[in-house]
Amino acid sequence: MRRRKATVELFEEIRREYEFGVGTIQGVARKFGVHRRLIREAPTDAQPAQKVTPARVRPRLTPVVGFIDAILEADRRAPRKQRHTARRIYVRLGQERPGHLIAESTVRQYVRERKLALGLAARADVMMWRQAHTHREVWAVAVVMFVRPRSVRGYVGE
Repeated sequence: MRRRKATVELFEEIRREYEFGVGTIQGVARKFGVHRRLIREAPTDAQPAQKVTPARVRPRLTPVVGFIDAILEADRRAPRKQRHTARRIYVRLGQERPGHLIAESTVRQYVRERKLALGLAARADVMMWRQAHTHREVWAVAVVMFVRPRSVRGYVGE
């Protein structure tokens, strides 16, 4: 059976069915296809409780977080073209910290999060479109900076 999201409307239907319909928690749970815990929660509160997901422990990443943060902090003072990529940070981890085995995707994800937090992220979008009246392809490269979203530079060529 398809899972339904706990909404205010669902809670209202559950309360109505519990009070005036089937009357049992198990019967209402079967009818709506939800867990009995949700049926017990519905009569006491009009809105579903927000689920709090705890922060996950990163046992492989935690020992090298300081090293990666030091690299990214040094990159803040470096020119944009000389900053480390996530791949380069992963290679440096393998060379300078060989005892810490960590996946490249884990490093990429952490570097992406930290660069966004530090304001170091820049994104290049490449777009291609055809002109309406001629059959020539036009390429445009727009470099969009997250730090200053209004500064868009475009280069058009054929």
